[in-house]
Amino acid sequence: MAMALVGIQKDTFSPSILYLAGSTYSSTPVTLTRFNQRRTSLDYNNESETTKTKNPVAGLANLGNTCYMNSVLQAIYASKELRDYVISCLESGGQLYTALSRLFKEMTSNSRTSGSVNPSSFRSTFIQYESKFRGYEQQDAQEFLRYLINGLHDELNKAKCRPRRQQMIEPKSSQEAWNQYRERIDDSKLIELFVGQFSSVIKCTDCGNESTCWDPFWDLSLAVPRYRNRVDIDECLAEFTKQETLDGNEQPFCSNCKKHRRSTKRLSIVRSPKILIIHLKKFSNDGYKLSSDINVNPTLTIDSKQYELYGCVCHHGYSSRSGHYTAYCQYDTKWYHLNDEKVKDVTDTFSMSTLKDAYINNEEFGETLKKRHDDSFVTAVMSKSVFVSQHKLVNESTRKDTKSHRITHARHIRLFVDAVHFSRKPQEQYLQAQGFDLELPCHVNRRDVNCAWLVNGTIKYPTPGKYEFSTSNANGDCGLVIRNLSYPKDNAEWQCQVPSISDVGVQWPKTNVVVLVKPSAPRIIFDKEKFNRIVADQESNISCESEGGNPPPSLEWYLNGENISSHANKTVDRTRVISSLRYSFKKTNNGSMLICKSIHPLQTQESSRSLNVLYKPIVSVAQKMYTVVEKSKLEIDCIVDSNPPPRIFWKPIVNTAEGKYSHHENKLEIKDINSKMDGIIFQCSAENEIGLSEPESIQLNVLYKPRLVDITKLDPQIRLGSDIRLECKFTGNPKPTIIWTFIDAIYGEEHHPSGSADNPGLLILKNSSYSDEGEYYCRGKNHISLTSEEGIAMSNRLIVDIVGKPQFLQQRETLEGYQNTNTRIEKIFCSDPPPTKVQWIYDGSIQHNVDLNVKGKNSDRKLMDMELGNHINAGPLVPLNFKSTKPTCFRAVLLVLNSDIADTRDYLLRVENGDTSVAEGVVSLQISSKLSGAMVISISLILLIMLFIFTVFFILFLRRRSNKNQNEISGEKSDVHVPINDPSEVEKQPTEKVH
Repeated sequence: MAMALVGIQKDTFSPSILYLAGSTYSSTPVTLTRFNQRRTSLDYNNESETTKTKNPVAGLANLGNTCYMNSVLQAIYASKELRDYVISCLESGGQLYTALSRLFKEMTSNSRTSGSVNPSSFRSTFIQYESKFRGYEQQDAQEFLRYLINGLHDELNKAKCRPRRQQMIEPKSSQEAWNQYRERIDDSKLIELFVGQFSSVIKCTDCGNESTCWDPFWDLSLAVPRYRNRVDIDECLAEFTKQETLDGNEQPFCSNCKKHRRSTKRLSIVRSPKILIIHLKKFSNDGYKLSSDINVNPTLTIDSKQYELYGCVCHHGYSSRSGHYTAYCQYDTKWYHLNDEKVKDVTDTFSMSTLKDAYINNEEFGETLKKRHDDSFVTAVMSKSVFVSQHKLVNESTRKDTKSHRITHARHIRLFVDAVHFSRKPQEQYLQAQGFDLELPCHVNRRDVNCAWLVNGTIKYPTPGKYEFSTSNANGDCGLVIRNLSYPKDNAEWQCQVPSISDVGVQWPKTNVVVLVKPSAPRIIFDKEKFNRIVADQESNISCESEGGNPPPSLEWYLNGENISSHANKTVDRTRVISSLRYSFKKTNNGSMLICKSIHPLQTQESSRSLNVLYKPIVSVAQKMYTVVEKSKLEIDCIVDSNPPPRIFWKPIVNTAEGKYSHHENKLEIKDINSKMDGIIFQCSAENEIGLSEPESIQLNVLYKPRLVDITKLDPQIRLGSDIRLECKFTGNPKPTIIWTFIDAIYGEEHHPSGSADNPGLLILKNSSYSDEGEYYCRGKNHISLTSEEGIAMSNRLIVDIVGKPQFLQQRETLEGYQNTNTRIEKIFCSDPPPTKVQWIYDGSIQHNVDLNVKGKNSDRKLMDMELGNHINAGPLVPLNFKSTKPTCFRAVLLVLNSDIADTRDYLLRVENGDTSVAEGVVSLQISSKLSGAMVISISLILLIMLFIFTVFFILFLRRRSNKNQNEISGEKSDVHVPINDPSEVEKQPTEKVH
């Protein structure tokens, strides 16, 4: 047997490995550690000197066959991460966790001085957790380790929700399975340290369908191949994970083929723990240890994680029922042998490269037996080949004359007198049907013996045709044949005795004969005979009984093929067996088959009933939202799952649909759907004798074209400079897009101003001017997807009329003219009320009064005709919008004939209107000299030269491009090969087109 704790990845965690190993008492080394000299790990005398030195850990006192406990405690103590966690007591653990923490603290303290620690307090706490370790018999170290870790985990487990198997969602990935395990089943510090994860992939060999499941593991239990002199631990690991074939009775069910199929199964490690425990199974089924050598490397790679050995626990002995445990652990760079109270540095003799165990020197083993007088140790070293009582061996080993009684070889201890031996004896139990014959063998290694059989302690005499055996037999055969088994007469404990043998302490073989009697078929009895009143989610009481039968049958409950017997209690009296099932059925169990199965060695019988599970209605609808067009109609079904049948109701949440809907059974009918029903919610509910359902809602989404809801009302006149707020509101589904249109009063042009970002229907004109004057209107637009129609609605026109003082579109302008040419000076202004006086002012005085009565398109011509003789002439006032009946914006014109440098000045236009307000605008005129003829000719020549240069470069570019294309064509032609030796071949050669 072997076990290992392995620390994951040297780069991430502290390097650590622990193995638990075993050896035999032969001369062949078979375990996992080796010393350079032959010596026994049980030699306490040679190790006594080591206790005088300072060691990193204290020894543990052997309380009597507790070496299995001491070695495991030393092994887990050697793991620094686990040791620090236990000593720190960071978790609020239970009694076992606290006891281990105290022990580790004491071991840490005592390790600074010589001496050992008594673990009796910890052991007392542990046996309260697991009673099988009471007493001082030899136990299995691996089993103790599992109980210890499991006990600590139970106390620290933070996952309180432990769902039933059928309630857990089947995971679809390794990570999902791991999260489910940690969150809902197990979660403690020990999970982080010790637990890894397997993946098991089963593949159907017929269809190739694969199914994968993931399971956690606490340790790896690796089988050691038999009949091998040497085996590597990697081979054991490969054997553990190799693909196997499932055939015959092991064929799994294929969900794709819908039947049991021959399949393959492969196990792999998908998540490696921080600390890996490896258990090497070196014992055979008969309890004896295999003699194979096991090679273990100091490092081990699993799932791309590298582990490093930090210790091992070894079993020294001949069989699984005897022997002695010690531990080898690494602290820093040194290795120590921990043998109960004794701790010794074995670094110099410990070979890491060929990690194998020491074998037992026979003479030293005998000396050890003689030096150890406690009964517990003698019991530990006894093996199957030692046919001697414990008491005798102690007496022999405690004689004063040790030289004459030295035990030289543990394998050949034979301190017994001619003891009785049964070559054939009955097995522990026989099962045979009533009316059949049964033979009970009993044969001893003596001749001329007397035979006797006892039934329940009472002697049974031979009876021809019934109980046939020889009371006196020369060959030692005391076998019994029971004819025509009957119940309950022959259903008893039978014992074979040989009265002629007077050996003290002989154990006479016993057997239990069970006469099989077929029970009656089971029958299901529902509580108060109301089998049709099973209510979902309420606990129901159902009984199943079977009468007669020996032994009493086992009654099991199945629901849809699933075993639910854990919810039943079994009662057995003299004549019948009753199984009472207390179970809360679900609505999904309605119509399911409930089976009570009677399992008996003679026959399996069953009784079944179809379940009628009552449950309150559950309503649903095909969809939550129904989109319809205005003026259409709609029918909606309410889907109801109920047992018994229910009454169904439809109703609107608000009254806007009153009189426009009706319902019959589960169908809702809505007629003449209008826009007011958009967003209305209808609820469906149902009720039966079990209860009222939760309501289910649907909502209408009514599509309709835009409609104007509201628009701003404006004042007839709006003062210049004030803020104007225009707003229009549309309703529609989908929500309409709002577009503004503005026709200005100045030029009569159309514009599309943007509304507010938050509210496109809102248009705000800040600090209004005459340019904002005109007509405004808005449009709402949407798209009806069901009919592919565009919906448009338009508002009324809004007239914006600005009144106030005159206002120039540009307060100051600059104009450039040329000498000896006519220069036209214009100034545009707006005024409402109309202007009463318009004057041109320059050179510090009023020069021209603009005629306010003359207007029209030909005003400029009239200006030329009327004042042709003046150097500077003022034209009449001209409206910008000739079509307007009430223009508010005008153009004033001043014409300078034969402009000269002297005309360079500011020309001011003053405007007055009925609002008694005055506005002034300025035009700054700059007169420049004309270009000379020579300069014009020079500029023309420069332009012609630039045009010529450009033309030359363009022609050169075209020629270069043409030459490049010709070269490419020549290259393609050169690839055509024509033979020159045979002219006839030229004619046969197909012509290749050159592109």
